[in-house]
Amino acid sequence: MTIRSRRGIAGAAVTLTVALIATGGGVAWASGALGGVPDSAGVIHACYLTNPSFKPMVLIDPTKGTTCPHGFSALSFNQTGPIGPQGIQGIQGSQGVAGPPGAAGANGANGVAGAAGGNGVSGYEVVTQDTSGMNVGDTATATCPSGKLALSGSGEITSEGDNGDIAMISGGRPLISHAGWEITTDYHMTPAWVDAISNGNDFFSDAGQLTVTVSVVCATAS
Repeated sequence: MTIRSRRGIAGAAVTLTVALIATGGGVAWASGALGGVPDSAGVIHACYLTNPSFKPMVLIDPTKGTTCPHGFSALSFNQTGPIGPQGIQGIQGSQGVAGPPGAAGANGANGVAGAAGGNGVSGYEVVTQDTSGMNVGDTATATCPSGKLALSGSGEITSEGDNGDIAMISGGRPLISHAGWEITTDYHMTPAWVDAISNGNDFFSDAGQLTVTVSVVCATAS
């Protein structure tokens, strides 16, 4: 029974590898002459002895047609390893220094001209007119001069004669076509008046005792 040491087997394997290379066994050492190691995809091709426990390896260049000889097994591996997992988020950097102010922008184009406005009013004038001999419920008016229109108006009871404080202004409105202003009168029920009615007295001791002053603001509208 022949016993061979591990060192002897390894030495034999190296000798065999060198012999294969030296005799043109289809393999080549990795050197500057191996233009295809690694190849264009970054893969390195090699051959290693299949049977011995010590497995020497030689590189081959498939671009030159070299292959693994008998007794060798092919092996390939990448020059660059696989991409590792993404690292953890880094800490946020400090606030940068504020940049200088930017240059002023160019002036914008002028907008289009607006439509011409309508003519305004002119020739403001307040016209006041007194109307006497009125009864409660009658209306009084004040008219504007020709060519002017009424803008607003007001009224005031300036005298009630012997009838006491029973009349009031109940409303006001412009005349047709705003030619003037109209004031309407009415009465309010005082306790004394209610008592007089309950005793059969008339509403007024004498008729036609109201005097109303109407004022109207007039202007020329063009």
